[in-house]
Amino acid sequence: MRSLIVHSHRKFSVLALLLLPLYSLNAIAQAPTEPAQNTYIESAVLWQQSSGERRALSYQAFALARLMLDRDLRMNRRVKKPRAVIVDLDETILDNGLYQGMQVRNHVNFNQKDWTEWVNRAEATAVPGSIEFLSYAAARGVTVFYITNRNDIQKQGTATNLKKLGFPNVNDQTLLV
Repeated sequence: MRSLIVHSHRKFSVLALLLLPLYSLNAIAQAPTEPAQNTYIESAVLWQQSSGERRALSYQAFALARLMLDRDLRMNRRVKKPRAVIVDLDETILDNGLYQGMQVRNHVNFNQKDWTEWVNRAEATAVPGSIEFLSYAAARGVTVFYITNRNDIQKQGTATNLKKLGFPNVNDQTLLV
């Protein structure tokens, strides 16, 4: 009799362990969703949008890139191979601080739907110094390639944004998503 009770108890334990995740998932699915807690990014967004230091650091980085490009072109003057500059987009040459500010203001987390809508509105601004540097490079015969992990649905909006801001030579061959 004792082994029957232990055996039944084990069946109940196993059944409970199997059903517990289902119950938990159901409880989570029915729980009201709370607004996102974006306090951890509020200061970062505020600094990015208003800091003179951030602007100065951006200009400094692109001024250094210009010096390095000039040095390479001067030292390799006899090399007839084509030159290229390859840049990432988000937070390298495109500033999405307005999108991040919207997330904080509306208490929402990142989600692909809102991000795609933002990208396709083509409202990102340029990181200070980026347009000047890439235009400088293009004027010296250097091909600029724009690389991003944005997807095909976002490519047209991205191209529109880059062109609207004045980035050089944006086309299907140079914008790679």
